[in-house]
Amino acid sequence: MNTLKFVLFGALGVAAVVLLTSERARNMRVELEDKAKENADLLREKLYSLTGSASHTLSELRTLLSSEIEGLSSEARTQIENILNKTARSANGVKRNVANKLA
Repeated sequence: MNTLKFVLFGALGVAAVVLLTSERARNMRVELEDKAKENADLLREKLYSLTGSASHTLSELRTLLSSEIEGLSSEARTQIENILNKTARSANGVKRNVANKLA
């Protein structure tokens, strides 16, 4: 029984080596690598687009709160602006971290 297992695993190992070193297998690995790079690029572009629009929206909201809304105390405006600034910094940090991991 042990000899049969040894022969079976040996045959599987040889088959794996043949499959992994063949020209077709090399081409498949290259194609998979190219597709993974394309997907990473698309994801990076979508992330930049998303964070760019989020930053723009936060900037507009910050401008609106700092100048146009009446009835809020200056302390409330300051706290809201601080929250928006922290959110923008956090979004930029996430953008940098994801971009570094995708690079």
